[in-house]
Amino acid sequence: MLVGFEQVGDGSVCITATPLYGLSLWSKPLGNGTVAALIVNLLETNQTGTVPLVDIPGTTPQYLHALDVWSHETSVLAQPQLELSLRSHQSAFFILSASTENVQPSGTLYRSR
Repeated sequence: MLVGFEQVGDGSVCITATPLYGLSLWSKPLGNGTVAALIVNLLETNQTGTVPLVDIPGTTPQYLHALDVWSHETSVLAQPQLELSLRSHQSAFFILSASTENVQPSGTLYRSR
């Protein structure tokens, strides 16, 4: 269960429990035509499936280049979607672009602090 806040009729706020539904998607535009997408499996069970690029804000079907941040590998997507197979509480992190120039692994992307 996920804890959330809900406003009730009298204007007060109460805490509610919300069921978890599987994958959680977070995205952010990075500039230069790239978008970061983090997908997290919230469930106690493995999840396998696809995330259409149209469901990721800031992308279009032309965004067919993906840098897998965890594996440091760039790939061309055969379809405008991300294929995922995530274990319980595992995540996938991608940098998406319409151009391979914007998604090459670089030292600045992986630099430790």
